[in-house]
Amino acid sequence: MVTTPAPATISRSLGGPAFGVIVVLLFGFAFSEEIVTVLLEAFGRDDSAAPIIEIAVDAVSLLAVGLLKRRIDRIDGGGSGLWGWWWTGVAVILLCDAVLVAVGGHPPVWLDQLLAVVLALATGLVLMSSLHADQ
Repeated sequence: MVTTPAPATISRSLGGPAFGVIVVLLFGFAFSEEIVTVLLEAFGRDDSAAPIIEIAVDAVSLLAVGLLKRRIDRIDGGGSGLWGWWWTGVAVILLCDAVLVAVGGHPPVWLDQLLAVVLALATGLVLMSSLHADQ
């Protein structure tokens, strides 16, 4: 006898934080460089501090994702075993940002491509651990 699994459902209270995680990672985090450039130009500031500000914007975005993850943990009824994975992803993202700042505005193509792949994987790790992809 073949049984059909029940369709997955999501609590209404879980939908908001989950959507917030996705929006922050896809838009706020992915476009942090553009956001910083536009703001610096709008205020007529020199863009020499832009790389450090970008790291700060990324850190604030990741902090927002962490707060949303904590909310998701509480809605799910307890702590998640995925905080270690989440922190690993966050550390890798911020380390990649620091490497890009250290190398300057024009890193070698191989390094730029390598960091892009590592950043994508780390962002995926943060996303999956935030949304409890183990359940």
